[in-house]
Parts: sequence; structure tokens; C-alpha cells
Amino acid sequence: MGANKKLSALLAGRTVDNTSTAGKEMRIKFADDSQLIIQLGEGTEEPPFHGDVVEGIVQNGMIFTLNMVDGRSRRILLEDACSSVMLRNKNNQVEYTD
Repeated sequence: MGANKKLSALLAGRTVDNTSTAGKEMRIKFADDSQLIIQLGEGTEEPPFHGDVVEGIVQNGMIFTLNMVDGRSRRILLEDACSSVMLRNKNNQVEYTD
């Protein structure tokens, strides 16, 4: 699949405020109070850290990669290749869903 252009355009430049995981759900909260909600698969590597700034998103099937402006990447394994990612703005309105 490669670059997720739509989600990349929405997330580019957003700074990670915090990350939380409960069961199979990861929530990445950004400094603008938006949240990326991800349904996790088994084997997810380390989550994004406070202060990481998103450059873009690459998605290949169940592998979801957040590329950061400093050159680092955060790889997240999705529960399913579809319907595992949702972005909500600070007013809890859906900005993106797959």
C-alpha cells in the first residue's frame, strides 16, 4: 500500500503529547488535543513518545508506520488491515477512519 497520503497530510507536523494503551487499543494524543486511535495486533514495537513530531504515515497491510521528522520511525502492528485506525479532532469529530 505504501504512503497513506490522506492520513499523512492530516498528521504532518502534529506533536505527540502522550500515548496510552488499554488492551488492544492504543491512543496517541497530540498537542492540539486530537487523538489517533489504533486497534493493535500482536507484536507492536515501542509507541510514539512525548515530543515526537509526525512527518508521515506508511501503511503496508497490517504494518502501520509513523515516520517522525527527526528520521525515527514507530512501527505499530494493526489488528486488521482495514478498520483499525481513526483520527478524532479536539471536538471528538472524526477526521479520518479506514
